[in-house]
Amino acid sequence: MKKLLFLFVLLTPIFTNAQINFDGSILQIDTCDTYILYDSGGPTGNYSNNESYTMTLCPSVPNSQIKIEFLFEDIYDQYDFISFYDGNSVSAPLLGYLGHNIYATFGLQASATNLSGCITLQWSTNGQGTGPGFELEISCQVPCQSF
Repeated sequence: MKKLLFLFVLLTPIFTNAQINFDGSILQIDTCDTYILYDSGGPTGNYSNNESYTMTLCPSVPNSQIKIEFLFEDIYDQYDFISFYDGNSVSAPLLGYLGHNIYATFGLQASATNLSGCITLQWSTNGQGTGPGFELEISCQVPCQSF
């Protein structure tokens, strides 16, 4: 039994994703590991009023693209939203929004014309109320080759 418990404890980190809160403390992430991105309230709390954060996600593997899956969204009102840009800044083309009754899709990824493979996120909230926020799964993928 002790060996089985030891094996479970040893292997558990392999099957869990890293968790990051979108709270302004991290400006750029360069990775191709899969991880979960939460609003500033984390997995159990609400985000705060009057937040304004920007984060750029870039792949660490050459010729890869960032991919984002929307796992959960409960954003307070239409004035609290997250914007997704197809590049390494907010001046890149807009991919879509996620907010109260505003959905880009169930996920998105950097476009084929985006050579950096990066996606920039911009989170903005007003002062009228908060909610549980969002949970996004971030990963990388290598685009299909054209023949």
